[in-house]
Amino acid sequence: MDEIIHFIYLGAAVSFVVLPFKRSRQRAAWARWIFLTVAAVFLILAACGLSVDFQFWQPTALGRRNLEHYLDGARGFLLGCVYVLFVTGQLFGKKILRNETVA
Repeated sequence: MDEIIHFIYLGAAVSFVVLPFKRSRQRAAWARWIFLTVAAVFLILAACGLSVDFQFWQPTALGRRNLEHYLDGARGFLLGCVYVLFVTGQLFGKKILRNETVA
């Protein structure tokens, strides 16, 4: 089950890289940096999780517990970033109509 969640993290990382650069939506410059930061953290979460799940990396019991604490902190950071994007309206962006020009 954990593997499925980690593959979902990979998909989320790809979508957060592609999403802010769609030409049909207008977003603030700072929001694009947040999107890329979220994508990078999703990628790190997926890489760490999949490497442990597929036994490419075997941390000790103490290392695994510490890793879980760090990953929980990263998930909290992601939740906060996505919340900021949602509250400010940058998550979905402003739709650009055909007759509007982008400044």
